[in-house]
Amino acid sequence: MPFIEQILYGSESGQRGAPRAVLAQSPGLGSDVVAEIRRLCDNWGDLPVAGLAAPALVSVPLKATMPALRGQLWAVLRMAAGDTAFVHGVVVNDADFSAYGRNPFALVRAVDFLQEWRTGLILDRRSIEEVPDSRLVGTPPGRGDVTLVTEAIKHLLTKGKLLLPLEQPGPEADRGLALVIAALPAPMRKELRFASWSASEANGWTIAAMGKTGCPFAGWQRLLLAEVAAIVPAAVEKYARQVGERGAAG
Repeated sequence: MPFIEQILYGSESGQRGAPRAVLAQSPGLGSDVVAEIRRLCDNWGDLPVAGLAAPALVSVPLKATMPALRGQLWAVLRMAAGDTAFVHGVVVNDADFSAYGRNPFALVRAVDFLQEWRTGLILDRRSIEEVPDSRLVGTPPGRGDVTLVTEAIKHLLTKGKLLLPLEQPGPEADRGLALVIAALPAPMRKELRFASWSASEANGWTIAAMGKTGCPFAGWQRLLLAEVAAIVPAAVEKYARQVGERGAAG
């Protein structure tokens, strides 16, 4: 059965700009892991002026290890909507995360992430459902998703990373990003450093929506069509074509 350790990071007051600290953590969370998660949160960047319109999701393979969970570890962090800069993070080992396709949008369906700090909260190591909901998105993928996903895959496999401008996180961008991650070759997912929204490149993202005023999700497809390298290797074209065929079939 998959297990997670948990951490809450933010300010007790919930005031914007207030110093943040670890508010609670489950007993098995090692100090090196906590320190690495704190750096990830602090390097994520500043909130938009109006705060986050929707939660932002981050997943990163960790360098630190700990006895409570064996092997390679992943941090999956959810930045709460609003302007409190509150983070609820979970740590899962690679063997368990691989059952979710190493896709944070699959794992997030199995965890009840908190939106705010409440005094007296106690976090424990907990189990999560073994078989996640296989549908990453509310409506199954179809022909309308094919161009965005295949162009993103071409970009990733030729350039090694994909950073797209986005004013605010939201369900449309989350849907597109969830499908792009699901379409990645397995070896690339094993190294994926992902943010559904971030204001800084300091965490070395592989895929991220980068905060930029005046940039809606609707512009992503046009941007990808304009930016993908003129010469795409035949193997990449073949892989993207197969992704498109499967996406069109749902």
